[in-house]
Amino acid sequence: MLLYSAVSLAGMFHHEIFGEEAQQLTIGRDSSSVIDVYKNMLYEGHVTLWNSLLFFITHYLSARPMYMQLFHLLVVSSAVCLFLRYAPFNVPLKTLVIFGCYFLFVYSIVCRNYALGILLLFACCILMANPARNMIRIGFLLVLMCFTHLFYAFAAIGIFLYLFMFTVGKPELYRRFAVFTCLFLFGVISAVFETLRIPADSIVHVKSGLSWMNFNDISFGIKCFTRGFITVPPPHLQYFWDKQYVQSLPGNINITLALLLFVATLLFLRKSRKALLFYIPPVVFLTAFFSITGAAGTRYFGLYVIFFISALWLAYYDGVTIFHRGNPGFIKKWVPQIFIYIILIDQLFTGVYMYSKDFTAPFSQANSIAAIF
Repeated sequence: MLLYSAVSLAGMFHHEIFGEEAQQLTIGRDSSSVIDVYKNMLYEGHVTLWNSLLFFITHYLSARPMYMQLFHLLVVSSAVCLFLRYAPFNVPLKTLVIFGCYFLFVYSIVCRNYALGILLLFACCILMANPARNMIRIGFLLVLMCFTHLFYAFAAIGIFLYLFMFTVGKPELYRRFAVFTCLFLFGVISAVFETLRIPADSIVHVKSGLSWMNFNDISFGIKCFTRGFITVPPPHLQYFWDKQYVQSLPGNINITLALLLFVATLLFLRKSRKALLFYIPPVVFLTAFFSITGAAGTRYFGLYVIFFISALWLAYYDGVTIFHRGNPGFIKKWVPQIFIYIILIDQLFTGVYMYSKDFTAPFSQANSIAAIF
């Protein structure tokens, strides 16, 4: 944890914030109230929790970008701390995860709202070790997740289905589950409403209808699953952090890889129906989102990996482990380990590449432009 925090802190001081980071900071800075934050985010297509927190930071601490970066580092370090302390994985696997591209760079050095959602999701995973006792607490966390990003509303749907299956046949939990359901619905409906209020002249506005229901758009969404797990960036590319080498592969190969990867992840969860109920809906909704919007970015695709890690965590509560115990046959013993470690080692090298690239070269030209004026 100390090593991760030190590495992340050093990376933060060598990172020039770029347009999307700066825009969220200035929305918080230039808003006169939290209600004004909501009004000023009309064209963002995002829910308001992150920008509301930036409002308090810029008004009561400092409007300097460094304070936003330090707060973001505190959030992602808290998520990593919970993961290291409570996730039911071995130390090598945990180490590869936190030093992979998502926790080392995409969700740590770049300051956006994704790390806050990961922190809340991991907190839910911890509380779901005893869902009967913590159901109301989980409901409040779901509300915060839904106000963090629409993608975490997808995860909230998965958690709702998980707890629904847990509650069926337990009449003593029905009243508690009803309160939890009200909190869940409030969060999801609010997130959908805020996302859909984008004006028609916005560049991120999605036209009504089912025009996206065609092979090209759906295949694009499916390919995003591959890009979330296989993160090798193209060599010699200046804009390095939102591109993956698999994009250069033929479309049929990319789709085949995505389907194989998805089936492989399902095999890890097949013995836990509740974990499958959590995992499948967010993946489907996320893929549909990419198909509808055409949005692309490593920070989006990484949610596939975060959802899979969370599903493995929840499957552990049903007695399902990543690697078989005892003396299984060669295939059952080694194939799961080879799959997991190849994916994580790929993400480790990608993370080191992204981190070192950002450490040694300007992430954006913000400093150069500021120097002119």
